[in-house]
Amino acid sequence: MGSGPETGELDRRLIQVLGARLAAGTRQAPDAAAIALREVLAAAPDLPRALVVDLWRRLQAEADPR
Repeated sequence: MGSGPETGELDRRLIQVLGARLAAGTRQAPDAAAIALREVLAAAPDLPRALVVDLWRRLQAEADPR
């Protein structure tokens, strides 16, 4: 295997970062959501970017009251 972070550690980081998003509550305006997503990605550069973005989008969709 590679010398990168252990899978369990990546999972913990992902849960921590996306947990903060869930705690934020309701759907944000698109520009606010984009800024927040950039902050999440910057705070967790070791996480797979595509996975974080995909989960973020799912959380945004779930928070949409429509």
